[in-house]
Amino acid sequence: MLTCPKCGYLRQPGDDEFFSMLECPRCGIVYQKFEKEQQELEAAKLVVYVEKPNTNRAYLWGAVVLLFVIGIFMVASKGVKYPVGDHAYVNGIQPRQNPQAGLPRPEPAYSPPVTYTPPPPQNHQTGRGLQTPGYNLPVIRTTPPALKDSSREISNAAQPLTEAFNQPMDSSCYYKNELDESEWDRIKSLPDYAKIRSIALYYHRQHTYVGNDWFVCLDMAMEVWDLLGTAGIRSRLMVGNVQTDITQSETIVKYLAAMNHAWVLAEVAPSTWIAVETTGGFIAQPSMWNYGLYNTGAMFDNPGQLKDFNESRKSMFQTCSQIVPMQSDFNRSYAGRPVSTKGAQYTGRIIQKIYDCKNLVGRVTTHLRRN
Repeated sequence: MLTCPKCGYLRQPGDDEFFSMLECPRCGIVYQKFEKEQQELEAAKLVVYVEKPNTNRAYLWGAVVLLFVIGIFMVASKGVKYPVGDHAYVNGIQPRQNPQAGLPRPEPAYSPPVTYTPPPPQNHQTGRGLQTPGYNLPVIRTTPPALKDSSREISNAAQPLTEAFNQPMDSSCYYKNELDESEWDRIKSLPDYAKIRSIALYYHRQHTYVGNDWFVCLDMAMEVWDLLGTAGIRSRLMVGNVQTDITQSETIVKYLAAMNHAWVLAEVAPSTWIAVETTGGFIAQPSMWNYGLYNTGAMFDNPGQLKDFNESRKSMFQTCSQIVPMQSDFNRSYAGRPVSTKGAQYTGRIIQKIYDCKNLVGRVTTHLRRN
């Protein structure tokens, strides 16, 4: 027997006779859609975190580098007075030769921590300085350059994204269909009411609802929207949740993650709209416990708007969910260490992913604000 993941109801053998195997007899949720909703809610929990370098390890490496520099300085000071460079030929000092290759030995990666400007070369015939106005050899800078901490770059780029994910939910993000329930008897007597009910019921009998993905009900809602338009009835597309009031979500992203269903609002009379359950084939009635949920959600005037919203929402969760694993890899492999080519490239990929996620959040939020 199956236990409902939401209310904990243990399904009984006799329930199969009256209720579908796909939904809970007590709370009415569709099991697979509820699990899909929970997965997307988990993807919405973005935590931006960048590990700080270990202070003790930084001191240790600093001491090692200092000892290395002092050693090079002591060895160099026992040889010639000045570092060996191009001017050594002029001063009569020959650079050490590489016995294997017969070429000048390459200079070490880091030289003594001094800045040295050699004197101008001498004229071997007169012993006087060469009369070349403004002549000077390039300054030899031997102090290693400061290392750049990429973790600060990532933190700065992630800050606007954190703010975008924490935008509070408000009434501008959903549409609420105001309908006077006292006029329901009059509405049911209208000619278009019977036409709308007939179209919804006919479509339901001709199609089977799979129930394993909420994108199925999106397609079905768009098809009924088209059938109603062909019959001369204006309609709108709605997206939301008809089992839980998700308009009370803390943030907009959590509101988006909790969306799991689509249906239609049909204009039964001028400026009078009724909710049509396109997968169930019925019109939402005031006597239903979730009647208000059918009249609240994100509203779209046509399938083009809904498709763009749907694709942007899907891409947003896919893109944004990749950031935290990438940051974990960065913290494990590059944070607090000298910048390398691979580290710099990985930092660039993380920052680009953050920008892509932020842009998608803005695009989806713009769709909601139209309501």
